[in-house]
Amino acid sequence: MVSKQLLETLCIKEGTIQNLYHHQQRLDQASKDLGFTKRHTLSSLIEPPQSGCYRCRVLYDDTHISIEYLPYIKRHISTLQALNITPFDYHLKYADRSKINHYFDQRHGADDILMIVDGLVTDTSIANIAFFDGDRWLTPKAPLLKGTMRSRLLESHKIFEAEIPYEEIERFERFALMNAMIGFEIIKDGIILPLK
Repeated sequence: MVSKQLLETLCIKEGTIQNLYHHQQRLDQASKDLGFTKRHTLSSLIEPPQSGCYRCRVLYDDTHISIEYLPYIKRHISTLQALNITPFDYHLKYADRSKINHYFDQRHGADDILMIVDGLVTDTSIANIAFFDGDRWLTPKAPLLKGTMRSRLLESHKIFEAEIPYEEIERFERFALMNAMIGFEIIKDGIILPLK
């Protein structure tokens, strides 16, 4: 049985919680989907450190919540190993990442993985992805997880949803990664290694 413990990762910069609205929205929706009776209000629970950049890790279920603040150390990512994966449900941000970690361990020396489901691009192990076609930034229509930064950028029409077949990624000029901690980061000289 899958644990119902969920995770939110928020970025805190110089005492300010970034993108709080979308994190609270996702937490509320996940709690509703799982039938939780308790509502956790992040703004009243998080006590942000006042200087520096922190990763705020929130673990919660229907009855408990724990919050920790970790100094953020950015991970360098420039190469992605494309991997065919067996579809699994991660539409809610479960704390249990064992399936993602299983695939991440198959990156063959790359910095991260690019998970392909039924021929379509989904996500990396830690971020949503977008591709630039010379005109617009396109992000997979059916990611494994709809990230909070992805939601914010879709709402502001900075990125657009599309089905992105793995066979077509070479037509794009470049790619970017997005999550709560890195925002929207264009990967300079990024390389996607072919499927193994």
